[in-house]
Amino acid sequence: AGDAAPAVVKHKYQDRALAAGGVFAVLLLPVALVLVAPSRAGGQLPFHLSLGSMLLVGWISGRMADFIFSLPPVLGYMAFGYIFGQIEGHPMHAARPYILGISFLLVLMRAGLEIRPRDLNLFTVSMGIIPIVADGFAVACMAGWLYRLDAVEAATFATVVCALGDGIVIPRMMDMALRSTGNARALSRSILTAAPIECTVALFAFGTCAELLGQRPEPSAAVVGV
Repeated sequence: AGDAAPAVVKHKYQDRALAAGGVFAVLLLPVALVLVAPSRAGGQLPFHLSLGSMLLVGWISGRMADFIFSLPPVLGYMAFGYIFGQIEGHPMHAARPYILGISFLLVLMRAGLEIRPRDLNLFTVSMGIIPIVADGFAVACMAGWLYRLDAVEAATFATVVCALGDGIVIPRMMDMALRSTGNARALSRSILTAAPIECTVALFAFGTCAELLGQRPEPSAAVVGV
């Protein structure tokens, strides 16, 4: 424990030094991207500048939220995303679904690389299955009652809106696992192991429900008109 504390402090200062260096090194880049480039492109960024600013300036925004304001980096990412959405340009807007899918897969792959076989036990597996099943069941019951949906439609609705924040939970737990020691580290590793299991359950349930809905015959034009 005595050796772990200096390592955590060293990692913390290394992270802050890297963030500060990145902020000062590219301090003029956000200004150029946000002010100069859009004025020359009809208020919209071209695709290569849009992608570069999303990756680089978005990362800097998260690091600044952590380094300067001591806030979670995700708040910086969200603030940048709100501003960036106004100037991202039509090509980036069209490519957004594919980028979101790739980023989600990368988050899950990163979490999978962190999972160790000894972390898979009854507790972590239960954490990854029971909460999301209970949440989905409650949402399906409420959806069936409020919107008069049948069982398959209500289950599909539940798989879409049930609580699932792996894109936020996994990076935070990985950061916590690096910085913490003792029981806090064990807790972060348990959640880090349970999060991909939870996502797997949600994706499997959504795929099954979507396949069942897809096998239904489409209503005729007369029925739709009525």
